[in-house]
Amino acid sequence: MQFINFLKGNGLLKNYQGNKNGTITLMGSGEMTSSMVRVHKEILDRIEEKPVRAVFLDTPAGFQLNADILSQKAREYFKKHFRVKMEPVLFKDFSRATPLEVKEAAYTIMNAHFIFSGPGSPTYALKNWLGNPVGDAIKKSLYEGSHLVFASAASLCVGKYSMPVYEIYKVGEDPFWVNGLNLFGDMGLNLAIIPHWNNAEGENHDTRFCYIGESRLKVLEDQLPDLTTIVGIDEHTAGIFDLSEDRCSVKGVGQVVIRKKGRDKTFPDGSTFGFDELAPSRERNTHAKDMPSLVSTREPLLTKISELEGKFLQALNHRVDIASSMFIPEELLKHIHKAKEEGETSDALLNAYERLADMQMKMVSHAAKVSKKDTHLLSSLMELLITVRNELREKEKWELADKIREEMARVGIILEDIKKKTRRKTHGAAQSSPK
Repeated sequence: MQFINFLKGNGLLKNYQGNKNGTITLMGSGEMTSSMVRVHKEILDRIEEKPVRAVFLDTPAGFQLNADILSQKAREYFKKHFRVKMEPVLFKDFSRATPLEVKEAAYTIMNAHFIFSGPGSPTYALKNWLGNPVGDAIKKSLYEGSHLVFASAASLCVGKYSMPVYEIYKVGEDPFWVNGLNLFGDMGLNLAIIPHWNNAEGENHDTRFCYIGESRLKVLEDQLPDLTTIVGIDEHTAGIFDLSEDRCSVKGVGQVVIRKKGRDKTFPDGSTFGFDELAPSRERNTHAKDMPSLVSTREPLLTKISELEGKFLQALNHRVDIASSMFIPEELLKHIHKAKEEGETSDALLNAYERLADMQMKMVSHAAKVSKKDTHLLSSLMELLITVRNELREKEKWELADKIREEMARVGIILEDIKKKTRRKTHGAAQSSPK
């Protein structure tokens, strides 16, 4: 699973800097072009904890056949320009996701330093984010110090109101708004974000204001409550909204525009403005961090697997003595037993056993390196392997159990299953272990 791959080899929780809020960077377009390299770098440089946990959230393009290509492009872009490993959070369709997949996606977002999302459909993204743990995790992570970088369609989702571009521009529906994530709401800001503000692709017709043109923008503007502010982001331009400093800085080739009742105030590259420009009489929600959360506070079993598996692989790769490595799968087995008592789902438990079996087989391949003089260590290792194998057999996971036996045979340890006991032969000696 992508969640497992993301957490593997890293620590588990990011170190939050007190009560410091994060940043929301909104890009009008060009999120994976050379024009936005300096913007991404500025945000990445703010992250003190290393390695940086960066994720790409693919939901806005989840309905597109090229969604996985976009994820791959994001990984390549961040590897090339910043040497940052970006992992995808594959959350294309909430209605088809299992409860475990929803929980894992939310937990991954909550533990990322840098959350990147981009092109697609804003209404599709909102349909899959609002009212579930993933959308809740996006907002909560921001107030725990994460840095969100939302471009194009994803940026349309950020405000209190979101403009359904496809429905208006492509389908021809009358202009209307839908509810957005309202990420600025706790700052006392009622915003509607519009990227592609200066788009000129239409040539013979007006495609400014994210393709809808001025006439339809005016219709939409009249529908907004009086205290709502429109924020326009030019193409290849970004506004970095710092929620701790209550300030936005503008980077790029164009401008950020604040529009109120048809009047524009523009801010070019290199300029800054305070949040009071967006709403002078705003009232901050000081309880934003204490908002009810849909994100489970109980650590998922698969998260613990990832943490321990990362430690285990690191120990083996850095040639730490096998005695140190052995205690890691033993600890994981205890967590599996505890999760079983707490009613963890059968799918999660099965996945846990499979990951543990893989860990055990890696350990078997290293068993030959154990000194023949250290018979106590070798015996303890064999007993742990047999215990795990027997539990797999009880669950009728015969293939995994056989793989462990085959790996042990490769290093000269023969297992024989006789009635309720497993006999092992090591260097000519036979010993029994309870099944």
